[in-house]
Amino acid sequence: MDLKHRDMLEDKVYKEEERVYHNDYGDELENHNNEEEEEDDDDDDEFYTPGPDSLYNTRIKIADYSITKAQSRLEFQYQQYQNFDTIENLIKRRRYYNYIEENFTLQGTQLISNRFTSNISYSLINNHLAVSSWNGSCYILDPNNLNIINTISNLHPEKISGLQWSPINDSILATGGSDGIINIIQNPLYENFSKLELKGHLSRINDLKFHPIGNLIASASADLTWRLWDIEKNLELYYQEGHTDSVNSISIHPDGSLLASASNDNIIKLWDLRSGKCISNLIENGHIKSIHALDWRLNGYHLASGGSDSQLLIWDIRMNKNISSILAHSKLISNVKFTNKGDTLISTGYDGILSLTSCDNWLVYKKLLTLDKLMACEIIEQDDNNLCILTGGWDRSIKLYNTNGI
Repeated sequence: MDLKHRDMLEDKVYKEEERVYHNDYGDELENHNNEEEEEDDDDDDEFYTPGPDSLYNTRIKIADYSITKAQSRLEFQYQQYQNFDTIENLIKRRRYYNYIEENFTLQGTQLISNRFTSNISYSLINNHLAVSSWNGSCYILDPNNLNIINTISNLHPEKISGLQWSPINDSILATGGSDGIINIIQNPLYENFSKLELKGHLSRINDLKFHPIGNLIASASADLTWRLWDIEKNLELYYQEGHTDSVNSISIHPDGSLLASASNDNIIKLWDLRSGKCISNLIENGHIKSIHALDWRLNGYHLASGGSDSQLLIWDIRMNKNISSILAHSKLISNVKFTNKGDTLISTGYDGILSLTSCDNWLVYKKLLTLDKLMACEIIEQDDNNLCILTGGWDRSIKLYNTNGI
């Protein structure tokens, strides 16, 4: 066979092998390619788990409420700006801080239980204090003399780690405990109180906050989630993942639109309650250890945070950054709270210090030292000149500080 015929034969054999290969494997290869394209399309889809219809209606309600509140706040701030006198304001504030520094002292102490005092909540509507303990009980007190009016025992098997009065209904009190259960207590001032249990968390409740609407409550837990509940319908609206460790503290924006959450993962996350999306992570120049306390200032753009790294930080969410680090404590910071007037930031820590910080320059202007770790604090603003603060902690009592006496 000459060279020309051999090449023609090899070419014919090659084409026949190609035809057989295509018939046998071509369809399989095409199907495989189609499956890969479908998988790529699936990867592009956004993962989404729809909530119940009631969640959609709740988000509409939150949006309507927050728009009205934001408009009112911005109008008020604009009027203040128009009439703002820098020198007059500075003089007024300096006089106020000097007055508090000179006259703010311990006025009374009340032993609460046989275990640590974990939370204090004041109801402006009914003018009563609720105080919780690690023995699983809650105590209702008269803030004028610290006398115990009623004791609600065995709400939780052990520690109560979340406590708050409803902002709109003076007959509703919420507690959260180490059992992962939220108790909604009706008529806690009386012996014939009733109790509703909200179950869903898989580990202890670390914090509770009512939404200003009133029928909604948010809870933070060691199960790495925070959840939103409708207490009128006894319904968990949704649970939110996102943190990689225990969620220790939550705080709801004064307008009701945002929720801040803080965790053992050293991250503060801002969530839009109207959409359910995480809109920001506050990390840069932030905490280097677990975060245990959060509170919004009523101006709507300042957020305070405290953690086990002893840092007391102020965040400005307009710039999404930390604007101040306050030297207030030497150990874990357990609580931070802004006064309603927005002129003072209160903080407590495991160093036993109650600290008062000026909100115009972020400098500490008053410190009071106790002999044991502080776990809880609450503010009662009775008038322009009297600042009343209550603290609780490892000494199993609550202490009352103010400028005018009980």
